[in-house]
Amino acid sequence: MTVRQIANQRNAMYRPELAFSQIYFDARCDVAKDKSFPCKWVPKDSKEVTKKNFDPGFKIPMENVGLGAAKSVSISWSFPLEKTVDEVNALCKKLNASEAFVFKDGKLVKSVGEARHISYWENQRNLHFDYVLPVSTQRSAIMVQVPDTFIQLYSAFVFLETQRNADEWNYKAPPLVANVEYLDIGNMKHKAVFDFQFEVISIEKGGKVFDGYFDCHKRK
Repeated sequence: MTVRQIANQRNAMYRPELAFSQIYFDARCDVAKDKSFPCKWVPKDSKEVTKKNFDPGFKIPMENVGLGAAKSVSISWSFPLEKTVDEVNALCKKLNASEAFVFKDGKLVKSVGEARHISYWENQRNLHFDYVLPVSTQRSAIMVQVPDTFIQLYSAFVFLETQRNADEWNYKAPPLVANVEYLDIGNMKHKAVFDFQFEVISIEKGGKVFDGYFDCHKRK
């Protein structure tokens, strides 16, 4: 084995490998904020967040299943936002309701319910973590925030589509895409793209309660 081959083998041994776990959740209306759409998503293995406590939002566990540390980890989210806004508002019109959302200047404004909700997409789409250590060292997963803009839109879509035709639910949401970049301990850059597929398992109370899951696939 040559010196170069030995060096490459050593680098491969300490290469970090980031992975996301599948997560199941319950979704319901947050009575304290809004009575229309089930925008409160809670992982099934977590304790219910009460109105008196701070709601940290819905997060997905990320772990480093490689042998080396990942540093300067950046995550950039994307999904067909404007197309989804148009689809949700089209459903509102079919139900003879006013448009639910307006997207302008990087802000998603929800204009239904008891109060307006403004979701700042530009402040949600990029995340950064200094280090993600291997699972052998870092016992608990890093929790990655799912964009509130995505949750607001797809909660509305589930509710409105159920109101329109509860017996023929066959909608397939486009994936939420994460572009991930990070460095290994030798400052070599690594890139990966993950598709998070949102799936509905069951719907109750006319769409005000549903449960579902996120399934993650790494692109090759």
